[in-house]
Amino acid sequence: NPLSAHYGACVLASNEGNYDRAVAAGEAMLHAARASGDAVGTIRAHYGLCHAARRQGDEERALSHALAAIAEAREAVAREAVSPIWLAWTLSFLGESPDIVGNERAETAAREALSIFRQLRNAWGQANALQVLAISALEHGEISNSVKLLAESIALRRSIGERSGAVESLMATAGI
Repeated sequence: NPLSAHYGACVLASNEGNYDRAVAAGEAMLHAARASGDAVGTIRAHYGLCHAARRQGDEERALSHALAAIAEAREAVAREAVSPIWLAWTLSFLGESPDIVGNERAETAAREALSIFRQLRNAWGQANALQVLAISALEHGEISNSVKLLAESIALRRSIGERSGAVESLMATAGI
């Protein structure tokens, strides 16, 4: 699938620090997805471009693409053109970005993502959203709530064998 190839190239180039290549791949994906009317492709393209901009330190562009991904996802979910999982993941990304969107907006997005992930019974997504909310709770001085959320995140990660996220959750727990 050409769209998936563009997405992979965008994320890989971002992770390698080749932002020009990442943006070129993301924009090519966005153009192709829009031209073909592929809602998931459009959402993923914005998500990939958001990832690239965030890795590059361009918070304004990262926020623009994050909000575009959420708007596209909300519209596509309303039309029943895509699964709500796409909205949940874009909200989850926003929840992980308080540095870009502010703490309140990030926490609201993470709570909405958690709700959707729970409705869909998506353990991986729930674990990610719970970890984001735990870190937010810790920043608000809500230590017991943070521990509770991290414990639930770790249990979910263990149940699905997701080790890297479990390590992140354990590191956050150690930080408490």
